[in-house]
Amino acid sequence: MAFQPGNKAGRQFTSTNQPTKAGRKKALYKQLAIIVNKEVSLQFSKEDFIRLQHWLLEQTKAQLFEIYQNEEMPMFILMLIRAILEDVKNGSILTFDRVIGKTAIPLQVDQIIENNYVHYDFKNLSDDDFSKFEEIMEKVTEIQEPS
Repeated sequence: MAFQPGNKAGRQFTSTNQPTKAGRKKALYKQLAIIVNKEVSLQFSKEDFIRLQHWLLEQTKAQLFEIYQNEEMPMFILMLIRAILEDVKNGSILTFDRVIGKTAIPLQVDQIIENNYVHYDFKNLSDDDFSKFEEIMEKVTEIQEPS
């Protein structure tokens, strides 16, 4: 049954009358902390993450393999290294583009767009329409063709 205006059924929430599941849902990383039974706190900033990606891109293939084989390395670093190595294997630069950003490709337009004049039939226009048309045409300025 939908709520009806003037309905007095039920009780208003007060300091003593609160729902059983009070408050907001726990943040995802706090839920993960409960699962792994460890305190979880974010200590890695976005700037740190970007610098790490830049640093990984500057390493040799042998250095990346060495880091990749380390059992104590966090998963996100292993994923970044794997993406870099896959790009090297496939001859791609997707990871590089994601980290550095795609280079801007300047567009040079050498083609001149020609004017295709459309011919209109004005015989159905009234005198009022023509006067309005003349007012509009007086406001329009002529554009000179580029030489």
